[in-house]
Parts: sequence; structure tokens; C-alpha cells
Amino acid sequence: MIFKKKIKVLWLASWYPSRENNYFGVFIKKQAVATSAGCELSVLYAQESVVNAYEIDIETSSFLQVIVYYPKSNFLFFKWIRYFKALLKGFNEIKKRAGKPELVHVHVTYPVGMMALYLKFFHNLNFIISEHSSFYKKWSIGNMNNHFIIKIISKICFSQAATTIALSENHANILRELNLTHRFRVIPNVVDTDIFNFPIENRSLKKDKLRLLHVSSLYEPDKNVKGILRGAALLNHHRQDFELHIIGNEIYHAELKNYADSLGLSQNCISFQGFIPEKEVAMSMQKADIFILFSRIEGLPCVILEAMSVGLPIIATDTGGMSEWIIPETGILLNVADETGLMEAMNYVMNNRDQYDPSVIRSKIMEKCRVEVVGQAIVSIYEEVLK
Repeated sequence: MIFKKKIKVLWLASWYPSRENNYFGVFIKKQAVATSAGCELSVLYAQESVVNAYEIDIETSSFLQVIVYYPKSNFLFFKWIRYFKALLKGFNEIKKRAGKPELVHVHVTYPVGMMALYLKFFHNLNFIISEHSSFYKKWSIGNMNNHFIIKIISKICFSQAATTIALSENHANILRELNLTHRFRVIPNVVDTDIFNFPIENRSLKKDKLRLLHVSSLYEPDKNVKGILRGAALLNHHRQDFELHIIGNEIYHAELKNYADSLGLSQNCISFQGFIPEKEVAMSMQKADIFILFSRIEGLPCVILEAMSVGLPIIATDTGGMSEWIIPETGILLNVADETGLMEAMNYVMNNRDQYDPSVIRSKIMEKCRVEVVGQAIVSIYEEVLK
């Protein structure tokens, strides 16, 4: 029997979990796990850190992971020099351990796209891009006028990439409207559907209080958590049979708790929890009744797909690729910042939970976001590019 030789692929990540932040870019690592089944994968990430010299952390599990920590600098020029030097050190380590890659896959163009350009021009390595950042949406609406360095690097990288992977048709259209690329494929984020499942036998439509859940970084300019609190306060004037559970970065908890108090939301009505492991997130979703994301700007957040995998109806704003996933059978889509609409949507879904079939909601994720589906879709692109 002749076995097909696996392609050697190097991932260059601008975002990735590290000892500095174990949750930063965690969805990229999930994609790496999914993709590693079909190729010989190495991941390279460089992180500025409080170190006196360059440190290299190496992990080998289903794929080779090399994270290089480099000393901080207050000067932009030296930041770039140290960042690039860290990437070169990591690349040499990967070549020593896994051999030279056949293809490079960039995750988030800025800043690591510069390394991809170097590898293309000096090592004859072609590259593709997976763009996860909401920066391009902000650019398209004129909110990023001063970021000319990022724009220049983006234009060069997209022009040199063999193809681009976008998270949604919406994201792809933004890249096209900015005239960055017309070569793209749409592949959503991956969901571990074994972890994010729904035990139907534990879900009852008869409860004294329904649980509304929000999970995010809680970064206010993007996630608009205070808007959720204001919507919950409006709902609280009409009914009190609900609990709002918020999971995310603890550094924002004190401010949000004080704001909730100022709106008259009692401690019995709202709870806060810091970042928790993936399995605990899944358990929190399994205990919830409705998932809420009230963002001002988004790409295609993993938490929406994970909540759908658990079978939860979704209430979210029409931003990023949400409209491609949230349809009448799966939830309600709102205009950005429509707090009255949020209150009405929460009230409606609470009153009509029996209209949302968990198996129907989950089926879309099973079709497009399973580990095997996403991994094979990405490997197929590698094969096409190398041909």
C-alpha cells in the first residue's frame, strides 16, 4: 500500500496562547489541532516578555509548537528588530527539528506577515493567509485612519499570498472591498463538538429562573457589555425570572459590577466569573438557556459557534459574519447598540424557548465546524496551492 506523504506546513501566528496570556488567540491553536491530523505541522509564535535574553519554549504533541520570548523595549525600532530576531530563531529551531517547510500559513497578517514575506523572497516559500482580525472592518468604515503601517504591510502581504482564508462571506467581502484580495476561501472557526454538546435530558423548559449567558474578553469598546447590562435592566422592569451570567477577563469585573449596581441589578440577578478552561465554558453553556453577544464589532467569534453547538438560541448584533449563522431557527439578530431591541429579544426568547430546537441549532455546527471538517478543508487548500 502506498501512503500519501503529508505536507510540511509552518504556521506563523500573530496571536497565540502563551505563558503571558493563555487565552490569546486560543482559537488559532484549536485550528492547529484540527489541521495537524492531515499535515506535518509546526507553529511559530514570538512574544515580547520580561526576559533578559531570548527564551525558546518547545512543545510537541500532535504538532510542533515553538514560542520565542524576547526582551521588551520602549523603542519601536528595537521592538521590531527583537521580534524579527525571535522569529528567525524560532524558524531555525523548527528547521532543525522538522526540516524545511513546503508551505507557510499566516494567521493574522499583522505583524507576522513580514516574516512570511521574508520567507517567500529569501527561502522561496509560498504562503497563504487566514485573517481573523476585526481591524479590516474598522478600516472599511474609516475608524483606522492613522494605522498606515498596518495598512501598508497588509496590502503587501495580501498581494503576495497565494490565497486567503476568511471566517465568513462578510469578512471576505470586506477584504475585497478594501481591494486587498480577490482570492479567498471561507472556512469558519473550529468547534470541538464532543466538548460542546448538549445533554438534552438535563435541559428543562420549566425553571424558576432562566439563565442568560455572555462569554467574551469583556473589552468594552468592542463587546459592549454595559449595553447588555442596560438591556438586562430594562428587562428587569418587566420580569425578574432570569439570571445574567457573565464570563470573561477579571480586570473588568469591578467596573462592570459597579455599573450593574448603578442600574439597580441586584447580586441575585447577575454574576461574574473570570476566564475558565474550555470544558468549564462548555458546562456553563450547557446550564444556560440563552446566549447573548451584543458586540459593536466582530469577526466570527468562537463562542457563538460553541453556544450553537450546545444547542443554545443566540441573541447577537448584526456584525461580522453573524447573519450567516443566526437565522430565525437559531436566534435573533439585532442592530448594533439597539438596547430596546435586546430587551425585547430576551423577553421573546424566554417566552418562546420551545420554538428553538437544540438539535437544529447544533446541526449547522456539525455540518461546517467539526474538527475533521475544518481540518480537511484547510489541508485541501494546501494541496491546491502546492499544485
